[in-house]
Amino acid sequence: MKKTLRNAIIILGGIMVLLWLILLAIMVFVEEVIMNTIRNSTLRTIIGLSLYFLWVAIIYFLFKTIVKIRSTKEAIIYEQ
Repeated sequence: MKKTLRNAIIILGGIMVLLWLILLAIMVFVEEVIMNTIRNSTLRTIIGLSLYFLWVAIIYFLFKTIVKIRSTKEAIIYEQ
């Protein structure tokens, strides 16, 4: 296996684990903190959904940044 392919698999695996851990942390935070301290159901729903939306936004911007960096590197290599 090529070294670059191995590195890519390691990086993508690390990103997947990181995203999973962030989601798990958000779920624990919502369950332990928000559900136990806020009594208003509507407010709990808004806060919980906002945190999950934040997780989706993190995924989007992370992959957008990766694609941007990768395309910039390919453009630089192509010019040489």
